[in-house]
Formats: sequence, structure tokens, C-alpha cells
Amino acid sequence: MSRREEILRAISEASRILSEYPVGNRTSFDIVGVVTDLGIPLLFRPLDNLLGAVVACNGGVRGIMVTTQRDLHVQRFTLAHELGHVLLGHTFSFDETIDLAGSNASRSRPAEEVAANIFAAELLGPKTLLLDVAKRHKWNRQALHQPKNIYQLSLRLGISYQAACWALVTASVLKRTGVSLVW
Repeated sequence: MSRREEILRAISEASRILSEYPVGNRTSFDIVGVVTDLGIPLLFRPLDNLLGAVVACNGGVRGIMVTTQRDLHVQRFTLAHELGHVLLGHTFSFDETIDLAGSNASRSRPAEEVAANIFAAELLGPKTLLLDVAKRHKWNRQALHQPKNIYQLSLRLGISYQAACWALVTASVLKRTGVSLVW
């Protein structure tokens, strides 16, 4: 499967999950609830030099491990990333780093890693949710160019500031050079 096909499959799978588990009145996606509902074993533990992993459990069932040694927004993104690996049928994964750039990621990144990142980004920060949260707070396109509003958006979505910036780039609200990813 080509890199492009893998990315499109990741976006499609994230859309499927979002349609089965709508956000409703919440401002963030309930990633833990979805993983639990799907019956995927989940373990949060301190993991040295590891953000998360997809591992084999009893009977060949695939489970997810996520480190507790990172902030909650990193844990949420890591969990969504690992869920992407499981749902996309990727081989077992041990992730020391996760790149938030999605389709803007370096071509040297393995296609499965890029796809898992895009799956996670589409699940936690889809354009429809971004725009809904912005509308609730009366933030127009100009307001979403202000770091303080991007930060507030990131808090409401349960994602990092950097992930919110990339989500706004993906949603064509920001240009890649339109805002500093370092605040």
C-alpha cells in the first residue's frame, strides 16, 4: 500500500470512529472511553523512554500501553496514535517519539507511523470539532491566529498547543508559517 493510500485509510478510519462515537456536547473526544468500549486492553504505567506501545496480550489480543510520565495531552495523543496502529492493522509498535506534523511529516518517517499520527490528529482535533469549539467561543478566523486563543482551544480539545496549531494548519485556518509553534 502506498504512503498516500495509508494516510487516506487512516483518515477514513478516524471518520468512522467519530461517526460511531460522536463528541456530542463535549469539547473533546473521549479516547479512553472509546478504547474501553472497543474492548482493547489498556494499561497506563511509567515507561522509561517509551511513550506508548501496542503489545500482544493473552490469546493474541492486542493491547495498548501508555506512559504516565508525560502530560495528559501527550498521553491522550499517544493513546489515539496507538489505537490507530491497532485499528489500521499495523504490526506491533513501540513508540519513543510521536511527530505531530501529520501529513507535513518528513518523508523519512515510516508510512505506518505517519498514518497513526494522522489517525490520532483526525480523532482528537477534527476540523468539525475545531470549528464547533471556535463557534461556541465566538472565535473567528482572525481570533484563531492569536496564541492565547489557540492555547484555549488546545485546553478544550485536550491536545497540546502544538497539536492545536497543526490541526488549524490542516483545517486551512492557519498557514504553516502563520504562527510560531513555540509560544
